Amino acid sequence: MMLGRLAAGRGLFLLGNHDFKLARALAGRQIRPDPALAATVASLDPELRAAALSAIAGAPAWLVEGSHFFVHGAFHIRMLTEAPPERPLEGRVSPLLARALYGQTTGRMQPDGYPERTLRWVAQIPAGLTVYCGHDCRSLDGRPAVRRNEAGGTAIFLDTGAGKGGHLSWIDL
Repeated sequence: MMLGRLAAGRGLFLLGNHDFKLARALAGRQIRPDPALAATVASLDPELRAAALSAIAGAPAWLVEGSHFFVHGAFHIRMLTEAPPERPLEGRVSPLLARALYGQTTGRMQPDGYPERTLRWVAQIPAGLTVYCGHDCRSLDGRPAVRRNEAGGTAIFLDTGAGKGGHLSWIDL
């Protein structure tokens, strides 16, 4: 469905960590074993594989549209002056791309083996800018969570846990 919207010029694909992992698998790159991802890759015919890889490879890791900033994981102030990588699947993952895909981490691991995440980045959002992101489910009531900083910047967390039994969310701009 999304590929059809892209082809019609009626959609935009923003790169997230799961898309990044799928694209690496489709390109034959080494990834951590993941049975669900392996089943997804195996189910795709060659035409759909190529189309998905092309769409993901061309997706921006972040996007600024006026006072709206879109990113999957987390914001960094340098994202306002530096363009996202043109070929994010090639080479090493830069610190800005890592922030965009995975969020900001503390450097510590949680008991479940995943990195501990922090929201310190919210304090960096300049006045008048709204950052829309996903990745972390911060919702406590099934609605997108909103955090404002002292400078007047805002973060809206759109992940409401739909993949884990929560609600599906969206926002109309």
